[in-house]
Amino acid sequence: MEDWAAPVVVTTNVQLFESLLANKTSRCRKLHNLSNAVIVLDEAQTIPLPVLRPCVAALDELALNYGCTIVLCTATQPALMQPRFKDGFAGGEELAPDPARLHDVLRRVTLRQAGTMSDVEIIAALRQETQVLVIVNSRAHALALYRAAEAAGLEGVVHLSTRQIAADRREILGEVKQRLKDGAPCRVLATSLVEAGVDLDFPRVWRTEAGLDQIAQAAGRCNREAKRPIEQSIVTIFKPAEAKPPHEIEGFIGDMGRTAQNHALEGFVFARGHRRLFRRSLLAQGTGEPR
Repeated sequence: MEDWAAPVVVTTNVQLFESLLANKTSRCRKLHNLSNAVIVLDEAQTIPLPVLRPCVAALDELALNYGCTIVLCTATQPALMQPRFKDGFAGGEELAPDPARLHDVLRRVTLRQAGTMSDVEIIAALRQETQVLVIVNSRAHALALYRAAEAAGLEGVVHLSTRQIAADRREILGEVKQRLKDGAPCRVLATSLVEAGVDLDFPRVWRTEAGLDQIAQAAGRCNREAKRPIEQSIVTIFKPAEAKPPHEIEGFIGDMGRTAQNHALEGFVFARGHRRLFRRSLLAQGTGEPR
């Protein structure tokens, strides 16, 4: 834990970047063991935008001067290459074979936009669905919808957020998967915690406005196994009338709105959430072989 003196180290993105950018001996004493390492970042799209630039700079330095190979693993690969991203990676390669073709071949959901909806309207919509996942931007909103759904007498109502401890979330997710398998009523009100590393397959997903990558990640929980027709696997995007988005989400919502206007996002079909890998290493510079 203190010096990473092991062949394989499993840690968090937060721990990695805090160690790279820290100025305390306790944090820095492990850094020499990163030399010539293969560093795999899962769910790379979750690096917060305010710290994205220094994080990319740190990774680029490791690849350029310390023999590291960096692999970014995600279904929604962030555009971190120059010149699209200033001071981004000067070299790198997409490891997924022909992403554009995969996007077309693995289509599995249809996106719809519902406009502004009140909590009452959301609950009314949930009454029409037996198995549905609703993802919102805040824990308070998820809890409010859960209480409203329970008060309305809906069956199979489940609440998921980081207010619950990890052990309880695992138990709840196990129950949800069993309900989905059995075809039992299952209406899950959750925060974005279900958008990364959670294997759920719902016939319908509702998502409050957010960034395009978050919407794509939410779509990864609808028709995940591609067993249903695309036109019946609906991901509905809505703007909550009562709940305001967290400050860090507001900018992404604005970007998403402009994307929708510029690219006719209504009816857009997302590809199946295959894992895309992006590698940044000395090989990209033609100066060495990746480990």
